Amino acid sequence: MADFKSTLAKLDEDNYSVWAGKMQSLFMVKRLWATVSGDGDIDVALDEQALGLIGLNVEDHHMSLVLESKTARAAWTAFEDAYKAASHAQRMQLKTELHDLHLKNGESVAKYASRVTALRDRLVAAGSPVDEDDLVLSMLAGLPSDFRTVVTIIRTSDKALKLRDVLPKLVQEEQLVESSSKRNDQAAAFFSGRRHQAGRTHGGRGGGGDLSKVECWYCHQIGHLQHACKQRAADESSSGGARRRGVMAL
Repeated sequence: MADFKSTLAKLDEDNYSVWAGKMQSLFMVKRLWATVSGDGDIDVALDEQALGLIGLNVEDHHMSLVLESKTARAAWTAFEDAYKAASHAQRMQLKTELHDLHLKNGESVAKYASRVTALRDRLVAAGSPVDEDDLVLSMLAGLPSDFRTVVTIIRTSDKALKLRDVLPKLVQEEQLVESSSKRNDQAAAFFSGRRHQAGRTHGGRGGGGDLSKVECWYCHQIGHLQHACKQRAADESSSGGARRRGVMAL
């Protein structure tokens, strides 16, 4: 019995389907399934053995139901009634989560893959295993457009989709995306800084700007630029008039 117990996870809130299947196999090996299923005459000794196996393979919070049951069949039926409907609802919820998978903002590909793996394990525990190629396709569908190229390459490959093979490719693409994003950010910061510096130097010429502390290079007064300096305009106008008079005199 110890050899079989080592392969069984105890019944908990989310693994009834798998637990029931393995327990049925254990009862069949022990020649107790007829007793549990109610297909044969009840032998008291065999029934006690079967009920004892059920009690040993459930979590502590389920023991009250085992103790309330007079036969192994009663305990088995009670767990079946309690969990079958709940297991179906849980499977539908997990399948919905699988369909709605997406890489969260700020989440790494490695963490995303870990979340996908955990979801797969929950589906298995709920009695609804998912093919690995379907799992990988759902994972790929949840990636943002930055991964479009590598996703297309993976999808069009003639090899079976395995998470362990796909993950390194996605991590490598993630590093390339991050590197490209950093270069773009640095370039944007550089040009933004150049524009800001130009605005400070020229007081926002052509694009507005605060001139309250800007000094004119011509008259050295505060509040305007050289090209808008009235003194400069007056001097140039006066100088131009003088030159024209000189020409006329000649």
